[in-house]
Amino acid sequence: QNKKCFRHSRFAFQQYWVNRIYLTRITSLYQWFHVTRGVILLYYYSQEEQQKELGYFPAEWAKFKIMQRRKQLNLTEEGTHDLHTSRFQP
Repeated sequence: QNKKCFRHSRFAFQQYWVNRIYLTRITSLYQWFHVTRGVILLYYYSQEEQQKELGYFPAEWAKFKIMQRRKQLNLTEEGTHDLHTSRFQP
């Protein structure tokens, strides 16, 4: 009776540590994966939303701004004739 009880408690103890160490590691990795994936997806969806609103991606707008500045500074005209500038002429 007593021996059986001891074995049972020892088994429970082992199970506890297996769950504690193994499962928490797995779940933490899983959570980390999902968090990073969520952040990446949020970034892309926000970019998409901005593209729907503006009609272009923010990165393209930044390129356009750079080209505009080059025009203001009268830099070589070859540089200004880009795919991006033609699209954003006011």
